[in-house]
Amino acid sequence: MRGRKYEVVRESVGDGAGSIGLVVVGVGIERGDAAVVANGIKEFGMDTNQAAWGWGLSAIDYAIGCGDDGAVVRALTTGGATADGASRIISGGNY
Repeated sequence: MRGRKYEVVRESVGDGAGSIGLVVVGVGIERGDAAVVANGIKEFGMDTNQAAWGWGLSAIDYAIGCGDDGAVVRALTTGGATADGASRIISGGNY
């Protein structure tokens, strides 16, 4: 990861936003970049099932909230995120 994305990650980790794995995956989710999500999980051993994103959301719920497409969700599930729980972002919904 290079360029502006790396700068955002460095700034976020320095500001106490979380571990580098959490921040890399979060930046990938927020930018809709499945490759960054996959690399963050692979390189930093990110636990994608922890409720780490705003309001205790899972990585998949956060991706849904950010309007990500299927590629980001596939990167998350390939990296170990489970997609068999109740959604906290879709009212009464499951995924």
